[in-house]
Amino acid sequence: MITLTTQSTHSYPISTQALESEWVSTFLKEKSYKRVFLIIDENVKQFHGDYIQNAISAWGLNLIGLYVVASGEASKSVTEWTKITDALLEADVKRNDAVFVFGGGVTGDLGGFATSTALRGVALVQFPTTILAMVDSAIGGKTGINHPTGKNRIGAFYQPDAVICDAHFLSTLPEDEWYCGIGEMLKYACISTPELFQKIQQLLAANSKWEAQKWEPIIQKSAEIKAQIVAEDEKETGIRAFLNFGHTFAHALEHELGYGKISHGDAVFWGCLAASELSRLVGSPIGTELEAFIPFYAPRFTFNPNTEHLIAAMKTDKKNTSDAITFVLLKTYGEAYLRKLSDKILVEKAWNYALSKTGKTA
Repeated sequence: MITLTTQSTHSYPISTQALESEWVSTFLKEKSYKRVFLIIDENVKQFHGDYIQNAISAWGLNLIGLYVVASGEASKSVTEWTKITDALLEADVKRNDAVFVFGGGVTGDLGGFATSTALRGVALVQFPTTILAMVDSAIGGKTGINHPTGKNRIGAFYQPDAVICDAHFLSTLPEDEWYCGIGEMLKYACISTPELFQKIQQLLAANSKWEAQKWEPIIQKSAEIKAQIVAEDEKETGIRAFLNFGHTFAHALEHELGYGKISHGDAVFWGCLAASELSRLVGSPIGTELEAFIPFYAPRFTFNPNTEHLIAAMKTDKKNTSDAITFVLLKTYGEAYLRKLSDKILVEKAWNYALSKTGKTA
């Protein structure tokens, strides 16, 4: 169990308890929610709808509405946010009700944003159902939707009442989603805990890739890293920016290829590889641990992006305030820092290095 206390003194648990556990039941009863509205990913509803419905009945909560989110990055849109808002208001949701969001990063970001804006904020509980959401997107209060000009260009910081990570949901997780989540866990290895490199590699090599119980310690550690950083910097005015390591590259890749064409975690892996190379190019003695994972991700990369377009997309990133691009770089694995760079040649070299490892030409 992790307790995240933000600078605004909002405190909430991040739990790995199952829905039917006594802890979850007791926690929800203590919150005294009057009614609950569900926002749920379509695949989660298909595979786990009965499991969720039985839990809600056991908790004694009155279900006032349900909105099913189509799987895929395309759902993180203004149109979908409007539809969810309409559904919440038509269900006559009150501020002493709660919205429970079951899904991965897309549903969590979208549902969290809709919850933050309806009635200027309704109580929110996140139930992440993917590795990526459990270790990253559901933790820390970032919510948002995409815009044609870029990823997550519209959003809000809105902390949930709890994040409840039930490993039951991982039983039906596709292989692509495992690799997506591992991409974010490798980011934590880069910026905070290099020991994770070896642990992740050992699990992959041992052919125990998708056994949830074997991955739980790494999931827990990754969630702890995220929670510790958010606790120190809730609104991303300082070290929380380190969580964007590799993301300036990754978001440009997603933008260039089209949202949903490449998973966020896969894009993050290649972004971390490019950011590590850029760190070397500016003088940091970065090791080669991350390169050990190239064989797992290269076969999954079926694209041939244009580096000029990628660099142009990077300049539109919402974190940039001038012609220079703000990067999270590494002094060494485990130690990150921020640096603005306007040297296009260095950025192009970093891209070319990463893309050369995909088996495609840059």
